[in-house]
Amino acid sequence: MDKLDAMQMFVRVIEKGSFSSVAKERGIGQPAVSKQISALEDELGTELIHRTSRSIALTEAGRDFYESALHILDDVENATSRIGRGQTAPKGLIRVTVPPTFARLHMVSKLPLPARRRAESRLPGQVRSRTEATLSSAQAPVPWLTPESC
Repeated sequence: MDKLDAMQMFVRVIEKGSFSSVAKERGIGQPAVSKQISALEDELGTELIHRTSRSIALTEAGRDFYESALHILDDVENATSRIGRGQTAPKGLIRVTVPPTFARLHMVSKLPLPARRRAESRLPGQVRSRTEATLSSAQAPVPWLTPESC
């Protein structure tokens, strides 16, 4: 049993108010949802949901577990979101070969302020020849090098 998946399913059952709603949402049968919740209850050694033919109700342990599960799932979502954002940002060295005048007129003005201050005395990064400038993407995001601007 995947505990995180079981926890998510448990939370959705409580939020939706029925096993069949969660089954439809996930595209699985209602018995599969019921078995997952039963396996979670077996793992914890206590009943979380009191079931009748017409309704479900949280037990005291179920209320406690529900609150904890909400916090845990929120923490997992926040962590994966933070980590995911860090991995999607471009990293590495960007080499741009342009005439120095073009760089000063069109590229330096698009750089973030700290990079512009460094660029006042020279082109961003290192000037390797009169026409080649090297920018490091680690300095800051470069707005004109986004997929939207291409």
